[in-house]
Amino acid sequence: MLNRTKRGLALSLLVAVSAGLPGCATIRGGQTPLSGMTPAALISFETAGEDYAALETASERITYRDRIIRTYVAALDARFREYVLSLDREDNLSSLGSDLLRLALSTATAFVPLDDIEDLATITVAANGALSSIDRRIFRDRTMQTLIVAMQAERDSVLADINRNKLRSDYTIDDAFDDLRRLQDAGSLRAGLTRMARRMAEDQAAQAARVAAIPTACEDMTPTTELLFTEFRILVNSPATSAQRLPIAAQALGLTIAPGSVPSWADVSDAFDQQHCTDEKRRTFINALRTQIETEGGSNG
Repeated sequence: MLNRTKRGLALSLLVAVSAGLPGCATIRGGQTPLSGMTPAALISFETAGEDYAALETASERITYRDRIIRTYVAALDARFREYVLSLDREDNLSSLGSDLLRLALSTATAFVPLDDIEDLATITVAANGALSSIDRRIFRDRTMQTLIVAMQAERDSVLADINRNKLRSDYTIDDAFDDLRRLQDAGSLRAGLTRMARRMAEDQAAQAARVAAIPTACEDMTPTTELLFTEFRILVNSPATSAQRLPIAAQALGLTIAPGSVPSWADVSDAFDQQHCTDEKRRTFINALRTQIETEGGSNG
């Protein structure tokens, strides 16, 4: 009987500590639903829709629609600010809750029969490991602030849609209700994480496109390759003739240059290296370019 009483005391202590955890804003992952979103406070969507439908002129409906939007946007802004503050407060309380949970599990081993200590000790070790696996400071300092910024950005995006839609004559109050629901959903951890994931995917795609756009170096390199490259350099980039021959080479390589300007040797040599990846192609191009230079009067080649 005494053992049963002690076990009950231990379990009661454990339940008391863990019972408050589901109320945390971080665990909920979103704001407490605005009471006006249901037929309870302010003007419910249902009542506002009926009042809107009863108005006779388009001007009256637009004025009423905009007033409802302003009221709900102000309320949602206040609720979001409260939610952000609650996340900040819970940063200070979360470590206390974790420590109390560890304390409850550890203390419980003193109140249970000897036969049950091994099982409870296993649970305690598992809980300590799970709680220790997340560094609270890293989660707060490096993650939570980023999530808050992402949530605010998502809300700003929805607010911009609402302001644009208000300029439309066919933007009804039902359309506004849909946007207001989107605005509330935007102020949630899920929305912040989704936006971060979307931005990361976009960045990954952009980086992949950049990599794909980078010309690949030629892999077909032979002992003759360097000799041909040197021959090409002497042909077009000798100090006495580069001003005349670099533009001719650039044109032959398809580079765009302004009239009267002289392209850089780096641009011309890169184009030569990228467009002619075999010694046969390099030799053919050099011979054709030499003939073109002699024809156009850039002699001494």
